[in-house]
Amino acid sequence: MAECHRLTFESCRSRHTLTWSHRALATSSGGNVRAVAAGRIEKLWRQFFSDPSQWWDCRPEKVNSNYPDFKHKHTQDALWLVHRKNPTWVRAQLAAMAPGTVQLDMFSWNRRLARYVKAGQHEKTIELYQEMQQKGMSPDNFTFVPVLNACASLRALEAGRKVHEEIIQSGCEADVFVGNSLVDMYSKCGSIEDACKVFNNMPSRDVVTWNAMILGHVKCGQGQKALELFHQMQQKGVQPTPATLIGVLNACASMFALQEGRCTHEQIIESGWESDVFVGSSLVDMYAKCGSMEDAERVFNKMLSRNVVTWTTMILGYVKCGQGSKALELFQQMQQEGVQSDPVMFVGVLNACASIVALEEGRHAHEQIIQSGYESVAVVGNSLIDMYAKCGSIEDAKRVFNKLPSRDVVSWNVMIFGHVKYGQRAKSTGIISTNARGRCTASSIDFSGSAECMCKCSCT
Repeated sequence: MAECHRLTFESCRSRHTLTWSHRALATSSGGNVRAVAAGRIEKLWRQFFSDPSQWWDCRPEKVNSNYPDFKHKHTQDALWLVHRKNPTWVRAQLAAMAPGTVQLDMFSWNRRLARYVKAGQHEKTIELYQEMQQKGMSPDNFTFVPVLNACASLRALEAGRKVHEEIIQSGCEADVFVGNSLVDMYSKCGSIEDACKVFNNMPSRDVVTWNAMILGHVKCGQGQKALELFHQMQQKGVQPTPATLIGVLNACASMFALQEGRCTHEQIIESGWESDVFVGSSLVDMYAKCGSMEDAERVFNKMLSRNVVTWTTMILGYVKCGQGSKALELFQQMQQEGVQSDPVMFVGVLNACASIVALEEGRHAHEQIIQSGYESVAVVGNSLIDMYAKCGSIEDAKRVFNKLPSRDVVSWNVMIFGHVKYGQRAKSTGIISTNARGRCTASSIDFSGSAECMCKCSCT
């Protein structure tokens, strides 16, 4: 029994001895690992300060604490400012460094470019791109897309062409997103030939590519070519999106191609896009521009949701088809449903009032325009002058004209025609003289009204 107890004790003691030995070894090993890690971090910081040009500064676009503050350009080693193993001298040395010593990384540059484009700061986007190049940065496909979008928004064709040359040099032209942006830029800048060249050279295309080409041809007044592209796209098995269908409907509207528009409508129903508010608004617009207000009404009444564009399209359609009273009725219905008017809507309403000589309704619309703060918008001001002149209230037209913060050729022409129409020949010649003294160029004045006025004056 005593022997058993002795053996048990010995075995327990050896087990505990082994356990404690392991613990001591583990503690010692952990300490060594931490020491090695701290030593490696200190070594990296020394490398960083010895040659900062080899590191990227990731701080400006740091998305979260896991993302490093600095990253080596070649080894991808990373450093964090907030790290418990950082040497104590790091922050003091960083503070002593001159701003801009460490270059921003490509991710940071690209995020800044994208942010500027999203905010509509297109000039700043191009300036940042130029700054990036001056600092020796090599742009990539993520760089070119926002820069091309900025060129497209500014209609900066020459700047876009220069970027295109840099894309070819960088080897990014085959990238589908860059290709799409090039097609879009050239289309929006009015160079549809360049857009076609890029499109034809693209090794692969997606639906965005086709959409950019279709919308580009519509914008350049080539509706038939846009429809041909749509048919080619379908033959290649590319499924249209709402943007495609909107482009095709715009092409039909631009050519008054009612039958093509109806065929497209059938496809829209089959694809289930009829409930899309933007597609629905484009259908209404196509039917209205093609003179089929019955079809426009059917689509409008079936729409589950409508925006101000939908209502404006219907109102302008009624005005175009000589149904000013229906346009005003629809405007009242829109207001009852709580839809807020915009400047384009007010232009449509004023045109409706002018077409049926509805002076009181026009005055009421004028009050709403003042309340909405749109009276100083040039196109609204001109429509007010036109409405008052056509309704025979030249004095009201003159008051609006005199209050306009700036006047364009339309403002002057509307006033001239208004005075001619109501036999105020002396006043119309006075306006022409004032216009001439204001140094408006001959090409900017519609001289048909002026000539009519001068003819009448010479006959008295």
